[in-house]
Amino acid sequence: MYYSSEMVVRRRTDSKTAVLVWLLNHHEAPAWGLQIASDLGMASPTVYRILDRFQQDGIVSSEWETLPDRSVPRPRRRLYTLTTTGRAWTVNAAREMNERQASIPVRVRPAMP
Repeated sequence: MYYSSEMVVRRRTDSKTAVLVWLLNHHEAPAWGLQIASDLGMASPTVYRILDRFQQDGIVSSEWETLPDRSVPRPRRRLYTLTTTGRAWTVNAAREMNERQASIPVRVRPAMP
């Protein structure tokens, strides 16, 4: 399925872009939602809603973690990775976010004597 950058995310926000950029920068291994939320300092329900929407839109894929045996004392994690479409879209979204931030005028006050 092919998506254009305009179709994929209904409304681009800095939170969504932050999750995408995090996934892009940590692409060497699948990540779980709580790990992303903790690293970004975001609420985990917010991150999970974003990841669910991204999965519906084909930006990320997910699968349940396979535990080596039942002796691991925790539930399985849902692991997320960027799809090929998601990777391309993320690079574009990050570029646009950087351009938007660069266009914001910054006022610097002189140092106090």
